[in-house]
Amino acid sequence: MGLDKSSPIPLYYQLKEIIRQEIEGGLWGPGDCLPAEKEFCEKYGLSRATVRQALADLEQSGLVERRQGKGTFVRGPKVEEDLLGFYSFSREMRAKGLRPSSKMISIDRVPALGRLANLFQANAGEMLVRILRLRLLEDEPLFLEKTYLPSGCYGLLQPEELSATPVFF
Repeated sequence: MGLDKSSPIPLYYQLKEIIRQEIEGGLWGPGDCLPAEKEFCEKYGLSRATVRQALADLEQSGLVERRQGKGTFVRGPKVEEDLLGFYSFSREMRAKGLRPSSKMISIDRVPALGRLANLFQANAGEMLVRILRLRLLEDEPLFLEKTYLPSGCYGLLQPEELSATPVFF
């Protein structure tokens, strides 16, 4: 696959698409280091500025990560989810062929103040259950999940329950 220097499509964009296709095609996997900028310059007859623009675009899209003095590395799968409706992290990740897990950080009671009081239509100071879990994907930390539940309805849940199973009510 090569570049078409007579095309109206900018060269950096053509290179970016070549690299994207190679990553998506499995030539490089998560954690792999891409060739150095100089190698891309030589292989495709491009200036270093053009190669840097292609890599910057790939980094901005989340496909690669540039580490100063180390190189450009392929990032793991990008996870995007719509959290406006009912959502099960574990179910969604398994459906994508990934291995999710959770680690309980804490479970405690907190007063409903400000925004939380409004969201739960609770009186200021009414107690809520706050659950903090570290969500992992392929044993790598992905995000910290903070869940609030009305404590009057559901009581205080046990941490061992929440490490193994999602919160469903």
